[in-house]
Amino acid sequence: MSKPSRRRPFLPLCPTAFAALWVALAAAAQPAEEARTPGADEPKTLEPVVVRARLADEAPREVPFSVNVIGGQEMEERRLFSVEEALWQIPGVEMNSNGGDSWNANVRIRGVGALQKVSGEDASVGLTVDGQPMLVNNMSSQAFDLERVEVLKGPQGTLLGNNSEAGAINVITAKPTRHFEGYVRSEIGTDRQRMAEGAISSPLSETLSARLALRGTASDHWVHDWQTGAVVSTPRDTGVRGTLLWQPLATTRLTLTAQHDSLRGHPNIFALHPYGDPVTVDRGTTPWTNDRRSVDRVGATLEHDLGFALLTSVTGYVKADTWMMNIPYEGHQYRRLIGMAPEDGGYFVMRNGEETTSQELRLSSRPGDRVFWVAGLNWLRHQRDVDMPFGAFDHFYPTNYTNGTMLRRLESTSRAVFGEATFPVAERLKLTTGLRHTWDRKRQRASWQAVPGNDGPIRYAEDNDALRDHYTTGRLGLGWALDAQTNLYAMASRGYKSGGYNDYGTNVTLGGRDAPYAAARVNAVEIGAKHESADGRFGLNAALFESRGKGDHMLFFDVMTFGMYAENVDTRSRGLELSGFWKPTAGLTLDAALAYTDAKITGVAATSTSGAAAGNRVPDSPKWSGSIGVQYRMPLGAFMGWQSPAWSTRIAARFASSRAGDPQNQFTLPGYHQIDLRTGVSGGKTELYLWVKNLTDKRYDSFGYYYPAMVEGGPDAVMGLPVRGRTVGVGFAYYF
Repeated sequence: MSKPSRRRPFLPLCPTAFAALWVALAAAAQPAEEARTPGADEPKTLEPVVVRARLADEAPREVPFSVNVIGGQEMEERRLFSVEEALWQIPGVEMNSNGGDSWNANVRIRGVGALQKVSGEDASVGLTVDGQPMLVNNMSSQAFDLERVEVLKGPQGTLLGNNSEAGAINVITAKPTRHFEGYVRSEIGTDRQRMAEGAISSPLSETLSARLALRGTASDHWVHDWQTGAVVSTPRDTGVRGTLLWQPLATTRLTLTAQHDSLRGHPNIFALHPYGDPVTVDRGTTPWTNDRRSVDRVGATLEHDLGFALLTSVTGYVKADTWMMNIPYEGHQYRRLIGMAPEDGGYFVMRNGEETTSQELRLSSRPGDRVFWVAGLNWLRHQRDVDMPFGAFDHFYPTNYTNGTMLRRLESTSRAVFGEATFPVAERLKLTTGLRHTWDRKRQRASWQAVPGNDGPIRYAEDNDALRDHYTTGRLGLGWALDAQTNLYAMASRGYKSGGYNDYGTNVTLGGRDAPYAAARVNAVEIGAKHESADGRFGLNAALFESRGKGDHMLFFDVMTFGMYAENVDTRSRGLELSGFWKPTAGLTLDAALAYTDAKITGVAATSTSGAAAGNRVPDSPKWSGSIGVQYRMPLGAFMGWQSPAWSTRIAARFASSRAGDPQNQFTLPGYHQIDLRTGVSGGKTELYLWVKNLTDKRYDSFGYYYPAMVEGGPDAVMGLPVRGRTVGVGFAYYF
């Protein structure tokens, strides 16, 4: 089969372009004094006072489901350099880093989602950046110069589509300002950690503003090569983002954004339990090629106040490219399983390319309207290439399917119409209702060509298939204003994740067909309360929830044949969440969160060969998780000639109880805690600080993987990857 053309799809800028042209003509007819938005010169508020959980600005207390928010300033102070690192901090959010390589990580919320991802599209948690949809595996990209990160819990398919059956993540970047501002920041620490970042924002004219931000990080990996004693890699990440904001009218603004991220030296690592000190992997004598990933994003957002409603057009394009070298036989693992390890077992290189093009056009209510509503149209096209393009070779197992050139293209197109409204039905009672109908079309084209030296009987095979699906998601809820500061709510919602094709299906290498996996559904209910005192010094949120999943996805690996197969399982999760903050005195802020999640497998197909069983715990889902934070700021006397010097300290701790390591419950990952510290002095425009990550040096597991015995009566093995141990450093920041 000839390889399909990799021609870049047409970027549908037409709605935004036509609207922008209309706005330009309208602006020319307006008096000059109307070209600036009133209040635009006011400084940006760092702490979020609104969220965009429902595609329009709302007070967090008014949103009828759970939303966790991490502000951009908090992410900087806690050294959370990616969305992935931010998600680890939120109780009720579950992560499996799958080899420490977050481009293929699995994310669940409240125990809902794929037990093990079957494909890059098999995401249960949606990700949007400035309203632009991206696959959640892009959460490893640089998260710098942000306004905030919002984590929406419970099915969000009504407004955000089919990859949000468990919840969604909204990332809002900092925007250009109508005043000159900026900062530079630099850090250095143990493990040769270095970081430099900066941003500058300024008006360019009466109607145009710009913002430029960048960050670079570098360090030594904390895992070492057993053969050489050196670190396995030296990660180097860079990111740059430019944003233009055009405001020709008081009622109109157009935001253009372009961002490029480069991530290098993040290998896929499976280390044998128990870990040594230092942690080592035995990759044999095969030369190692540094892994690399690039992510490019461009977007255009037009917002216009029509007087009776807000018109928003969001156009986006994302291109990501990943190259990764894998060693099929890790020495420690195979010495345990079969008593020996191939000195040069071979290698294979994986290339994952993806392109996402999206267009959304919507109308919504204006801030302060009595009825909140939003309605719109959405179009999305996604294309992925999952290839082994170089004819990799396995010297130990010559007939392994990896001894071939595998080319696989997966395409999907989605169209949707949606709407949601919250309106009063009594003095204190509000009703929320929303629906979305989606039409999906997916296609797979795959080919496999054996390389010389592979003496298997099949030399060439291909597989072509397509599927269509359409479905409705929605939610229905009630909200009761107990008083001006307290809201109670109840919400029932339905999520849906359409079926698709296994990225790593191996039937085609045997001349067979890789059948699509089935769709997954979830029905969820949530009852909660949100309170914030009138003076803003105290807040408390509580939620009870239950979710029932039908047919969610699980990928399992046959260690004897290296085959990968997909199955569907049913799940149930229920639990309780509490979160709150308190500012008892000036300069002191306390915050805490606690989550209890009881997530279990409730049904497995009678024909299943995976070993998973009803009653097993959902993997990677701790029953208990929580966080505690203390932030204190105290004015100082005269200090080094600084203006208004102050000392500030932030301590953040998180914990989680033990969790099942896999759907078969063959091993358990122990509970953990981590404490981070930042303390420093600031004055005028300057700050000096000390930071400590993982203060107590707890090297807990970021994931685990079970390998059964490969010889009769032989031992099994558990592979995983611990997090980085304690690191210490200093930093400097200058604001202008």
